[in-house]
Amino acid sequence: MRLLQFDDNGKLSLTEFFESAIPNYAILSYRWGTDEVTFKDLTDGTSKSKASGYSKIQFCGEQARRDGLKYFWVDTCCIDKSSSAELFEAINSMFRWYQKAARCYVYLSDVSIRKRKITGVPATAFRENPSSQFDIDERFSWAKSRQTIRGEDKAYSLFGIFDIQIPLLYGEGEVKAFLRLREAIDRPLKEQLETPPNSSIVIPFSRDTDFVERVILDQIHEKCAVLGSRTALVGLGGVGKSQLAIEYAYRTRDYSPETWVFWIHVSNTARFEQSFRDIVNYVKISGRQDPQADIFQLVHDWLWDEKNGKWALILDNVDDAGFLDAPSTDQDGHTNSRESGNSQSLVLYLLQCSHGSILIITRSEDEALKLVEPRDIITIEPMSIQDALALFENKLGGDDNGSDDSNVVAELLVALELMPLAIVQAAAYILRRIPRYSVREYFQDFQKSDRKRTSLLDYNGKQLRRDKEAKNSIIVTWQISFDHILAIRLLAAELLSLMSFFDRQGIPDTLLQNRSQQTETAIVNCVDTDTGYSDDDEDGTSKSSVSDGFEEDVSILRNYSFISVNTNGTSFEIHGLVQLAMRKWLEAHGQIERWKRQFIKNLDAELPTGEYENWEKCQALFPHAQSAAVQKPKEQDSLLDWTSNMAVNVMKVRKKILGNEHSDTLDGMAMVGLACNLNGRWDDTEKLEVQVMETRKTKLGVDHPSTLTSMANLASTYRNQGRWDDTKELDVQVMETSKTKLGVDHPSTLTSMANLASTYRNQGRWDDTKELDVQVMETSKTKLGVDHPSTLTSMNNLAFTLMEECVRARKRVLGLNHPNSISSCTALDTWKFWQDIT
Repeated sequence: MRLLQFDDNGKLSLTEFFESAIPNYAILSYRWGTDEVTFKDLTDGTSKSKASGYSKIQFCGEQARRDGLKYFWVDTCCIDKSSSAELFEAINSMFRWYQKAARCYVYLSDVSIRKRKITGVPATAFRENPSSQFDIDERFSWAKSRQTIRGEDKAYSLFGIFDIQIPLLYGEGEVKAFLRLREAIDRPLKEQLETPPNSSIVIPFSRDTDFVERVILDQIHEKCAVLGSRTALVGLGGVGKSQLAIEYAYRTRDYSPETWVFWIHVSNTARFEQSFRDIVNYVKISGRQDPQADIFQLVHDWLWDEKNGKWALILDNVDDAGFLDAPSTDQDGHTNSRESGNSQSLVLYLLQCSHGSILIITRSEDEALKLVEPRDIITIEPMSIQDALALFENKLGGDDNGSDDSNVVAELLVALELMPLAIVQAAAYILRRIPRYSVREYFQDFQKSDRKRTSLLDYNGKQLRRDKEAKNSIIVTWQISFDHILAIRLLAAELLSLMSFFDRQGIPDTLLQNRSQQTETAIVNCVDTDTGYSDDDEDGTSKSSVSDGFEEDVSILRNYSFISVNTNGTSFEIHGLVQLAMRKWLEAHGQIERWKRQFIKNLDAELPTGEYENWEKCQALFPHAQSAAVQKPKEQDSLLDWTSNMAVNVMKVRKKILGNEHSDTLDGMAMVGLACNLNGRWDDTEKLEVQVMETRKTKLGVDHPSTLTSMANLASTYRNQGRWDDTKELDVQVMETSKTKLGVDHPSTLTSMANLASTYRNQGRWDDTKELDVQVMETSKTKLGVDHPSTLTSMNNLAFTLMEECVRARKRVLGLNHPNSISSCTALDTWKFWQDIT
């Protein structure tokens, strides 16, 4: 309560007091004019500019001083009416403030004599009898002639007289306000006919005796214990949000038996309304039998009334709650309204007040942010391995057929990604088949193939503590979330489709940008939906808008907890089981080949050659190349990309599709030649490499880099065959052409020089070998740097040449059997051995 006072210098100030420390004060009652001093005027220091209003304040202050009172209260400037919460509290407290005032002054500027008949209120109501001693209708008559600026205030002014507290709903009109007031007055009389139940927990699920204590439950309790709070549990479907909420509900009952706990389904309008009807029927709220009753308003008003005690609402399945923004309707589908044209959206019935809290369960962070602040979101992650082991053991009832060790169980739980629903599902499947089936057998089946994993995870065993509309199969649970995404943004759904083929960890954003190569079988054919782009999007969309679109897609998938961003900010992770569920959906809708093809095309475009400079990138992409190895596509275009990475059937596929002289066919033949080379099939290697070389000479020219590469490959084969003259001829040709075409210091030229030096070494031309080795080493130092792997290799080659020269010199000077000659020979043989195996 704020009180005014004038100091000795006539300066007006405002002081706030709390209930236990309010001093004696006077109060002023008067008819409002157009020039009243407001709270804002006082705080701005402009109160004196309103002469008429300020004179009333001066009158009250002077009269209070004469009556020995330091403080006084004037409603227009002691209440901050810009705050709806403060206004509500003030109106509901005003009668009490008048009762407790030491003096009450009336300022009637247009009346010269006292006339009690103006209000019709008996003097005894002020001096002797409490207002409750007067008849209800008589008390209503006291406001009959009252004139207020807003019609609702005529009813609101009676709150204190009837000791009633109901929400202020400006805009409902005078008639509706009086009807609500009368209903609030009559409610105690009607409730005398029914005995309302004691505080209880009203949820449709029993307590789970197998529940495993999770650390995050303490955080949920801590946030929800703050009265007036709203908290959201956000996480992937099947991660255990509802189970945590159920346990929270029962623990709330244990810790605070006087607290009501209500469970409300928010999956659609019908279930939302039914939950409210369940509440009014269980609590026996007056007026519920009226066919015209606004069920939502009844629950709202009951929750608002602090006399009904503390409460907690749990809103389940808030995954697509757009209907909450729509106005409420009656049983016939007509919009409910307080006055014609004034309807209220359903979300407004989820009130925030000082004696209640709300816990929201959703898969979507976007949906959560419609109801809570970001700081009030608790992200639910998969279980820890210890908690997962405990849950699995509980659900198996301690019976694992005696044949499974802890390592197998732990490996299975990790394969299930520590997801509670998947763990419970697996336990139910095993338990149903014991003793003819074990955990080890389940794990072995799970590892066999995608199809077998899908079959096991599709098991829809009955779960007592899941909503009747919820699917107990984790695969179907995630596909429902995907359908939500598909409905709101097609491009985000396409991004998830593409990501389902990668390795689950470290997916670079550069591999995900291109999703537009194929459109003939787009997902849009599966559902009629908006793509998420505006009509202004054209083929010439700027890079920034494309990037913005990609970021929006990522944001949606993160909001549904399908993916997460790594700490480097440039790569993503996705649950492996989510990928499995996504691939099953794509297969069912005839989309799997399209996205398999796009995955391989993107990987093929990004995967570099194996030079030293690319090692880091190759290492990062290698897990995705491994994923591609098991994603053999059926269509010809995809086969071209797949075989370029896998080196499997390259030559056959490309010859058939592209012809013998196509560059990709020649690459494929070269790769097969390399495979033959590694297997020691020199003759087969030679045939393929000669064919590749001659075709490239004809198609590309003798000095084309690809031609030079094929010549170098053939020279290597000749080297393996011991055909040193043929090797030297090709090596010299490659080196001289490279010098002319690429330059003396080009890495490819240096490689060709090193190859020729190796040939000279094998021919025993030591001086020529040393000359080339020195030239390669010095040029590499200058061009690549001293610590570059190619420079180090050239240094090693020169050292090897010098070592051989040393051995020959010692043999010649000291003799074959001299200890130093033998030591040098042994060192050289050891070096050659390690050279060969590395």
